[in-house]
Amino acid sequence: MNITSNEIFALDIETLLFEHVNSRALKNLEYQFSEIILLKATDIIEGIGQEELARWVGLLRSNKKDEITFNASHRRKDGSFYPVKTQLKLDYLGSSPLSLGLSRMFLSLGKLKINTIN
Repeated sequence: MNITSNEIFALDIETLLFEHVNSRALKNLEYQFSEIILLKATDIIEGIGQEELARWVGLLRSNKKDEITFNASHRRKDGSFYPVKTQLKLDYLGSSPLSLGLSRMFLSLGKLKINTIN
């Protein structure tokens, strides 16, 4: 889970607290593991509330959805943000269900101006 350019999170589906966060996510978010496990996913996901995330997890648990994908911003420890695209899935660790999130950082190319020399 740690050798990837993506951020990977495992959430307790009842509390929405982080249970595991890979090293890429910790580096991008500027948290230590001991700090981030005290946070809920909605503490770092800008614009997604606790009720909305709980509803999405409910859709995964009831098998109404296999995956939920959304664009959002992650809030770093210093308060700055960066855009991500997140895929949320349900998986099991032993008999305990976990919500797994995979986030990819992305850049908006719509505003990118490319200068060429002729």
